[in-house]
Amino acid sequence: RDRSPSRGLGDVYKRQSPADDGAPNASHAAVGAAGASGGPFSILLLGAPPLDLFGAKMRVRVASSEWSRPLSLNSVGMSDVVTAQRAVGAAERGADGGAGGSVHTGRQVRYELVSSVALARGPFWRTKVVSVQHRTSVLNGLERPLLLAQLGSDAPPTLLAKRAICAWHWPGLPRGSAGGGAPPLLCVTLADADGVGRRWHWSAGFRPDVVGECVLKLRSRADNARAPHYLARAMVSMHGGALRVTVRSEDPLAPPFQVVNRTARTPLRIGQRGVQGGTEVVAPGATANYAFDEPAMPQLLELSVPTVGVVCTADMTKVAQPLLVELRAHAAGADADGGAPAPAPTPECRLPAWLYYSVELSGPTRVLVVRDEPPPPPPPLSLIHISEPTRR
Repeated sequence: RDRSPSRGLGDVYKRQSPADDGAPNASHAAVGAAGASGGPFSILLLGAPPLDLFGAKMRVRVASSEWSRPLSLNSVGMSDVVTAQRAVGAAERGADGGAGGSVHTGRQVRYELVSSVALARGPFWRTKVVSVQHRTSVLNGLERPLLLAQLGSDAPPTLLAKRAICAWHWPGLPRGSAGGGAPPLLCVTLADADGVGRRWHWSAGFRPDVVGECVLKLRSRADNARAPHYLARAMVSMHGGALRVTVRSEDPLAPPFQVVNRTARTPLRIGQRGVQGGTEVVAPGATANYAFDEPAMPQLLELSVPTVGVVCTADMTKVAQPLLVELRAHAAGADADGGAPAPAPTPECRLPAWLYYSVELSGPTRVLVVRDEPPPPPPPLSLIHISEPTRR
């Protein structure tokens, strides 16, 4: 008996139940989930598929889900992804405010597990040990609770306490989907003390099955908020055959992007090209940390100024020398291309004739610097003459 969550899903009980509904074989095993309070299900069924005369295959079923495809038990040392799907009924949605009844809704839950086969040690070397664990888990590295949800689904979100970890399975896939089409995306937001996310919008969606990291921007729902957005970093790593998604707060001293407004009296409005809304204003002489609302889209940043509109688009993926923009060449209010709207002019606002912008590097941060005067020339290179050593 091993109740460690990292050693599979818990205790195994062998039983004979010929009356089991939908079982592929009369003989199967029920596995109680270790730490059921932190997981989405409390029982795992293992059974042999039909016509398996040599007992070299296994199927997995989670609670009332369908049976998975047959898995080979001869692949020692290999890991395999197991999926089991379950249709969601309207009665189950009734607890979340939906209509009651027994009619199935248009979505289904897909459980994703990882199975691996290994040989036991010592005198049990003839025994094969089959381990089953959650494929994806989410670790909340923040000092506040977090809400997890599938992007574009009406399934209720999952509340994750601070410094806690939980398994993640897709709760809102369309019925009949068998892995085809676009992969589902995971999104997060900050939860209030009562577990409801009222103060922050949901982040952009990201794939928890792709190893890497990305910066997520959570925008405030209040227009006059002191902090217009909150930056978090999602890191996906591989642990054995399972995936671990860690959500941490982004370091404010090393943001992914920065915008520096070095003009005297010109406020700047910045926004990602192709994304409606979500623009920010950078006051003259101010510096703003920035992250793109949609990391999967091109990282193009549009700049607009009062009474003019969008004046340029900076590619933040490329370090560029200072570029010159003539404001008189842009018609007043010329943002017909759907870009970011111009900030409202102020009495002390005076537009210069030219703007200079450049993308620079400052450690891991890409900095967009905007000036109304030409940047200072680089210092001249000093030549040092090194004489060859004299031979004696």
